[in-house]
Amino acid sequence: MEHDDLGHGLSLHPETTHVPLMIRFPGGKVHARIEGAVGLVDLAPTILEALGVRQPGGMQGESLLGRMAEARDPGSPPAYLMEHGYGTTGMRLGGWMIIAHRRYTSMARLDGCTSWYQDPGRHPIMWMYLRERLAILAIASRAALPTPPPA
Repeated sequence: MEHDDLGHGLSLHPETTHVPLMIRFPGGKVHARIEGAVGLVDLAPTILEALGVRQPGGMQGESLLGRMAEARDPGSPPAYLMEHGYGTTGMRLGGWMIIAHRRYTSMARLDGCTSWYQDPGRHPIMWMYLRERLAILAIASRAALPTPPPA
């Protein structure tokens, strides 16, 4: 009953979305650890670059190979929209996360804090900023859906 949900199938909370990603390239030439957040949206561009194939226009995400080659982590990538059924959307931006469900909106600081806030009382400016940024991402995501590229 974490976050008032039974199971993890319908959740965008970090318990289900923060998953380690390990990639093994043939020959094992690249050894790197990226400390910042990455998304599955970055996996296809990474594989395409490793194969020497150009990323098709309109594809979301960015290759992680450049971040693997650098001596330091340049920081987290831009925020990407997370969506789940039943009208749930979420976004992780830096050390913050927001999840909007049709029944509630929750926000949390992801620095080990386990408190999720469902009102803007403690961090009103961050609350407004994250809600607006999430709405902009959701609108942009829907506008970019007209026709999928051929497989």
